[in-house]
Amino acid sequence: MWSIAGSAFPALSALASIPILLILLDYRLFSLTSLLLSIGIFFFVYDFGIGRTVTYFSSKIPSGNSEERDALLWQALLWSLSIGIISVVIVAGFSDLLVDKWLKTTLEHRDETVLAFKIAAWGIPASILAHLLRGVLEGRQDFRAANVGKMISGASLFILPLIVVGIGHTTLVDISWAITLSRYLALLAYIYIAGRFMRFRRTSIAMDFRSPFLKYGMWTAVAGFISSMFVYGDRFVVAGYLDPQALSAYIASQDILIRYLLVPWAMSTVLLPQLTQTMHLKESAVTIYQRHQTKIQWMSLAFLLLVLTVVWAFVPAVNASFLSEYVQVIISVQAVGIFFCALAQLPLIYLYAAGKPKLVAAIFVFELILYGSIAPMVFEKYTGLGASLVWSGRLILEYLILNYWVRKTIE
Repeated sequence: MWSIAGSAFPALSALASIPILLILLDYRLFSLTSLLLSIGIFFFVYDFGIGRTVTYFSSKIPSGNSEERDALLWQALLWSLSIGIISVVIVAGFSDLLVDKWLKTTLEHRDETVLAFKIAAWGIPASILAHLLRGVLEGRQDFRAANVGKMISGASLFILPLIVVGIGHTTLVDISWAITLSRYLALLAYIYIAGRFMRFRRTSIAMDFRSPFLKYGMWTAVAGFISSMFVYGDRFVVAGYLDPQALSAYIASQDILIRYLLVPWAMSTVLLPQLTQTMHLKESAVTIYQRHQTKIQWMSLAFLLLVLTVVWAFVPAVNASFLSEYVQVIISVQAVGIFFCALAQLPLIYLYAAGKPKLVAAIFVFELILYGSIAPMVFEKYTGLGASLVWSGRLILEYLILNYWVRKTIE
């Protein structure tokens, strides 16, 4: 229940903020603001696999072994800080190239847009460190503390930019500063929450790439990066093919529908340490998996039917002129993708709990190759509808592959 609450609060914040931002900003500003928010969201859910790796290994440490837990935590913090700084350099360094060669930005707004992306890059280290501390709390099965921090982090990402726009600071740079500030406020909240058990121990970054921690972490990082990019980062690819109005419709629909995924994500977060601890008792792990997968299936089906009913029955009945038939189709296609993305979460977690991050990474690399071969042609020909079909089609394929390998693992 704490994990669902921790997901629901940021989701409600997004649902309240996105339509208001769309009204207060023009199409150009909203589409660029959505991309800046996507950087924050991406590192809200992705930390180069370190958080999930810490959750996995801390679940295996006996509860009384505080020294080993502390050593694991500080080793992970050093890795996170190093990766965060490298990420700032990369994202800030490529900001000019992104704006000049890919985004449809006029010369008049070029410098402002580049500066906004560079400012947003400085929020990445805070996001990664906060995500890691959440993984530590989840590994300790302290879901109350983990999700209080998650509420603060997820809600502030949308509420602070909304406040800034609401008081009249509608430049892209002002909005970017608000997004970056929200990341450091979230990190401070996590440090305060986790500070009660964190004990400083001198350590250094271990460079033994044969260690189980680094091997698991590297494969998790590869898989997590590709999967997070597919869900949150494809809009950067799509942005090169769509005009600002079509991109706004694509992103706004996606951002709202994605909030539902926070429920199966919350369930998966809780189940990772439980499945890890019971994996040696195969029947217990399978029972836990099947019971919760059935719950997710029924909840997701209800959500899909609700979205389709609202889009095709309720909205036309009230003559909502802003929702054209073209947008209705995009929302419906994306809703089907969300349904299968929800179903894929538990198979994904089961494979991680079974210690198979290499297999998961191989699956996502295969999807990436397929995506790179097909997606650009579809985007070019079918624009927004094509982007939605590719996005949902990949999620369907992902569920089928993950489900197949879970069955093979169980057998």
